[in-house]
Amino acid sequence: MDLPSRFSEALKAVHGLRVVRDSLSGMSGEIAVVALGKAAGAMTRGVLAVPGLSVEHGFVCAPKRYLDFSLPDSGEWSIHQGGHPLPDEDSLTAGAALVDWLPKVSSSLPLVVLMSGGSSACIEHLRDGLSLEEVVARTRAMLASGADIHALNALRMEWSLLKGGRASRLAGPRDMRVLVMSDVPSDDPAFVGSGPFQSQTTQLVASNAMALAALGEDVQLVGTLSGDARRQGERIAEFLKQAAPGTYAWGGENTVILPEHPGRGGRCQHLALTVAVALQGVSGVQLLAACTDGVDGASEDAGALVDGGTVARIEAEGLNVEQALAEANSGVALAAAGDLLHTGPTGTNVMDIVIATVA
Repeated sequence: MDLPSRFSEALKAVHGLRVVRDSLSGMSGEIAVVALGKAAGAMTRGVLAVPGLSVEHGFVCAPKRYLDFSLPDSGEWSIHQGGHPLPDEDSLTAGAALVDWLPKVSSSLPLVVLMSGGSSACIEHLRDGLSLEEVVARTRAMLASGADIHALNALRMEWSLLKGGRASRLAGPRDMRVLVMSDVPSDDPAFVGSGPFQSQTTQLVASNAMALAALGEDVQLVGTLSGDARRQGERIAEFLKQAAPGTYAWGGENTVILPEHPGRGGRCQHLALTVAVALQGVSGVQLLAACTDGVDGASEDAGALVDGGTVARIEAEGLNVEQALAEANSGVALAAAGDLLHTGPTGTNVMDIVIATVA
């Protein structure tokens, strides 16, 4: 099986429709639904695919370009899209709508909450005294600094009236079930979407580990992706130069410290180009690095598939690889090589996957 096919199998295993449908199998009756984040549409479709469940009221919010959801014929629905990775006016509109919506839903209806990453930015209700401009500036600075998701979400909890369990209080006493698709290294529900809903009945339905497990029994899991993408790429390249023939994988999420005016690309493309530089001229090695949500940083691509000839193909187009890395412009260089991987939004979001083969 080639690397793109393995990646596709991993995405299928943690698709929002599949994991929610399977998790709620056997549940019946009338319910209310709140779905937030990049996989909100797919996870909502999973609820609607469960026989015996009837959604009387639904609230769905996803980042722009991620909402693959059409209104069903029954029930009352409130559908919103907000900014990502920076909140915008639509994010505030969605937050105000949720604050208004939650108390109006009858407490007799069980509430099913579907959480996935990306909701921290796409829906927001700020504390008094904070402006959107201030929050955007602070978020942008954190992202550019290479801060990890835990540090960023901890800051978001400080300024939000929804995060850190505050949204669940608006729902009042009721039967609540929370299904979580994790995009954080610890799989701690309190950090997915900055944890707006807290419940004693919380279930992890999709994670990076679950996606990695679907790559194939012959794949050897080597380690975790964390820290600076370029340093991680250098370590992976050194491993591959000495590795025995086989297929290897890493999972997690790296960061990139951005220059003042970053170009096109993202953490997976940055890692992939770094590996390509270290492996230039080496035959028999391929590496795929991709974001499971289908969007890598400031690009429309999921990541890249590189090999020992990537750098030569880039230079044949007159581009400088080291300059591309310094300017966080790896996507332009990889596009010149024909090595970008495009999936579009995938219906899931469980951090990143790197897969490599050594012949």
